[in-house]
Amino acid sequence: MPSKNKTCFSAVIFFLLLSDTSLARSWFIYESPHLIVYSDASERMSKQLIVELEQFHAGILQLPTIASFQSSEKTVVIYLESRRQFKKLSGGSRLSAFFIARGNDSFMVVPSSFRMRTEPVSVRHEYIHSLQH
Repeated sequence: MPSKNKTCFSAVIFFLLLSDTSLARSWFIYESPHLIVYSDASERMSKQLIVELEQFHAGILQLPTIASFQSSEKTVVIYLESRRQFKKLSGGSRLSAFFIARGNDSFMVVPSSFRMRTEPVSVRHEYIHSLQH
């Protein structure tokens, strides 16, 4: 049986490739203790996102109510270089990030234009959803 992470990623990438042939560029997978990041953004930006989310993870788990939500599954993050593609996926709304949960599949989508240091609330909010799922 395919893992939750592989199923999510396959479905999202298939959708992205069908909707925009310009996305036929390289995708990379980065893993950390709590994250799997599928990214077409630069390695530097992808690793920075991981560092920032892992630091947030360590801090947020100090709250007893959040610690009780923690899943054994890693959070899947799709980190898109193209803001235009992110807008297509989010329905053209003015979101900074979003989280999707369908059955056993869940993932966050974040555009690389997002900056954790200046706009942290939305990505942190979506990350907490992933801990609850």
